[in-house]
Amino acid sequence: MLLRIKAPLVYYHPRDLPLRQQDGSMLVNVLIMIAVAATLSVTILIFSEMQRAQAMHEGLVATRKSLTLEIESALQSAPQVLLSLQTANSAAQNPLLDACLRAASPATCDPSVGFYITMPGGGPRLAGPVGDEAYFNANGDPCDRSTEVCRFTIAIRLLPSCPPGFNSVLCPDAKVFAVHYTIRVVGLIQSILRPSDNKGAAFARYAVDIHPSGYGVALIH
Repeated sequence: MLLRIKAPLVYYHPRDLPLRQQDGSMLVNVLIMIAVAATLSVTILIFSEMQRAQAMHEGLVATRKSLTLEIESALQSAPQVLLSLQTANSAAQNPLLDACLRAASPATCDPSVGFYITMPGGGPRLAGPVGDEAYFNANGDPCDRSTEVCRFTIAIRLLPSCPPGFNSVLCPDAKVFAVHYTIRVVGLIQSILRPSDNKGAAFARYAVDIHPSGYGVALIH
């Protein structure tokens, strides 16, 4: 007859386990802790970046709104438009506009004719023709592209026609200009930061004529 001997159960304390097994358990725990810490760090970083992007976006939207109010206020001021015409849109400064004013037919005007408008009192440019726009930083201050980071441009495009009561084809002494302005966001790659461009369609209309003593300007409502 075979005798079966039942061995008693033996319990081990972790410190009694082989050293290699203990090291393996510690390594797993350390790796888990590192993974948790890394996940937490990435989550915090992403959240912080989203907060920063949101704050920047809101700041740019506020600046765009401020610039919109500024350019629209300027375009509604006939004295400011006249001053800009006299000081910043001479034949040498804005040859396309001068040629358009002197042309017999508005149809012969260059399609890219624009306008330089200065800030009140003849300060820095607030806007210019497409291709020579005025630039502004994120705070809405005039910006020098060669030395600063610019975020906005403001351009003005003019669409000429003959004044009411004139022949619709020939009006050599006067023109009516529909003024279009565009506030464009520049220098931002991330779309989440970029507010939409603000395009004003025929925001104002001015009648401009040339006479021996200079320019005549009238805002047409």
